[in-house]
Amino acid sequence: MRLKKTLRRKIIVICLVFLFLGISINTTVHTAVFISNFSDAIISRAQILASTLKYKLDHLIALHIPITNIEDFETECGIVTSTYHDISHALVVDTSGKVLFHNNPDEQGKYFQFPTGTPGITNFDKKNGTHFHTEDFENVAVPVLDASHHNVIGAIIIGFPRDLLTGKLQGMIVNTLVVTILLIAVMLIFFVFILTSWVTRPLADLVTTIENIRSGGSLNINNNTIQSSDEIGQLSVAFYNLLSELKASQIQLEHHTQELEIKVEARTRELNNVNNNLMAHIAALEHAKEEEKRLQKQLERSQKLEAIGNLASGVAHDLNNILSGLINYPELLLMEMPSDSPFITPIINIKRSGERAAAMVQDLLTLARRGVALTVPVNINDVINEFVSSPEYESLFNSHTEIKITINLHKPLANIMGTPFHITKVLMNLVTNSAEAIVEQGEIRISTEIRSLKKKYKGFEIIPPGEYVVVRITDDGVGIAKEHIEKIFEPFYTKKVLGRRSGTGLGMSVVYSTVKDHAGYIDVKSAPGNGTDVTMYFPPTTRTAESIDKAIPFEEYIGKGEKILVVDDMAEQRDIALTLLARLGYKGVSVSGGEEAVEYIKKHSVDCVILDMIMDPGIDGHETFQRILKINPAQKALITSGFAETGRVLDMQKLGAGAFVKKPYTIDKLGIALKNELGQ
Repeated sequence: MRLKKTLRRKIIVICLVFLFLGISINTTVHTAVFISNFSDAIISRAQILASTLKYKLDHLIALHIPITNIEDFETECGIVTSTYHDISHALVVDTSGKVLFHNNPDEQGKYFQFPTGTPGITNFDKKNGTHFHTEDFENVAVPVLDASHHNVIGAIIIGFPRDLLTGKLQGMIVNTLVVTILLIAVMLIFFVFILTSWVTRPLADLVTTIENIRSGGSLNINNNTIQSSDEIGQLSVAFYNLLSELKASQIQLEHHTQELEIKVEARTRELNNVNNNLMAHIAALEHAKEEEKRLQKQLERSQKLEAIGNLASGVAHDLNNILSGLINYPELLLMEMPSDSPFITPIINIKRSGERAAAMVQDLLTLARRGVALTVPVNINDVINEFVSSPEYESLFNSHTEIKITINLHKPLANIMGTPFHITKVLMNLVTNSAEAIVEQGEIRISTEIRSLKKKYKGFEIIPPGEYVVVRITDDGVGIAKEHIEKIFEPFYTKKVLGRRSGTGLGMSVVYSTVKDHAGYIDVKSAPGNGTDVTMYFPPTTRTAESIDKAIPFEEYIGKGEKILVVDDMAEQRDIALTLLARLGYKGVSVSGGEEAVEYIKKHSVDCVILDMIMDPGIDGHETFQRILKINPAQKALITSGFAETGRVLDMQKLGAGAFVKKPYTIDKLGIALKNELGQ
């Protein structure tokens, strides 16, 4: 472990430094002592040798042999000096320094050069002599006295080389270093063993335990404390005591953590519930704001429709009565005129103008929500097939021959509750708009399907989930800009030129109102250059649809002279009705109000009564029929009005009245209704 190695290395380095310093100091001291002792020993040997030579020389002098004549001394001096190999030179000089004897014969007769500062020979210590050194030698000089032993007459000089000391010193140092290194190695091994056993291994075990705990290990560690009373043992005991306390603290911490987690979890659930409730509340508020905006738009649209409805309802009844003459009289004239008459075409145009005016009044009543007929089960596929076979459809596409129409009807298709007339009107308005939106060539697609919405669908309006019968009309036209889509269902809003065909601005308003009258929904998708997609959603019904009536020949609804009472407050309408009845083979009589009709029934019997719903002044058609039934409970009756079927019409039919014939009625509608009522 790194900590273990670092600590061991530091301790070893410190110890090595101290060992090195100790050994160095010891070696230095011993070297100095060795040099001093060795030098003293050499000097002592030199002094002994000098004293020996002096003794021999003193013997010659005692024989009164002059110092300058010591030839006999040379032999004995050579014998003595030859036994000392470490002596470099031995010589005798007189007081002037002249070499009288030298173990090297080549040096005899020369003068010995004493170093500067050396006292003169005559000043040498007579007893111990003197010691001096030259460049390469250490020298010992012993004075030579005359026979009286009072005067110095010369000196014996013994010299030994300095290399002798150096060599001995180097040998001693090498031996010391070898011994020192061996001692250091032995001491180091022993020290490492002791250090590892007593210090680093216990510390390493502690460090390992600490690292294990730091890295996420368990605190369940065996209490393997160091069995010693030193600081390491005390540290181990303290550590494991701390570990035990940490374990106890950890258990308490885990317990508190579990309690805290339970509290946090409970609080989190509570906060989540509050947050969910808050988010739901915010979503509800946003939804409420959107719903408020949607309802505000619907209210504005409804207010516009209501204003138009109030206007339409005020004049529709009178307009339909007026239009009856423009429709019924041309119809009667055409029945009487020869086929080659030049007036046929003008009269047909007059009749068509009246029919278009009546259709416009019907559109106004539809917008006013007063023009919706009593609903019956209808199969939209049948209505579409009837529509594409109608003269209006043929006329439309005769003027748009470059447009292709594709029809894709889902079979079988569920029925809806509605009226074929109004659904046909919706189809005509949408197909006409699509045809006029295509600039050159293009395609119009009409399709039906059953669609199931699993969740609320947000398109032009919010469509709740459920099963729907879907009618979809798409085209390749110029499309509608986003800012105009919100306005296309507003009354009199149009991008077409007013006065031209389909340019009144009521077509899409009629579509919207009709869809709403059928409890349906509408969605519009469009963009400039990408065409328009109009999808209508109608709730299905399980009731069986009635077949669409085919045209019945005139001869089949001719009467047999039955007596018919016409009750209407408008003289023109009574005249038209009597004329049509006469042409149908009935005997007609008329009165101008409900009260007159009741009085007439009291005195006369009639086969059928044609009652106008709204008569002013006086009682209306509903009250009139009730009073007539009190006189004749089996009295047959038809109902007419410039409005569509209403609740009071339903009440009359529950009382026994027959079919409802909407003004302005044609001769065939009146004839068929009378034939059916009288045949029951």
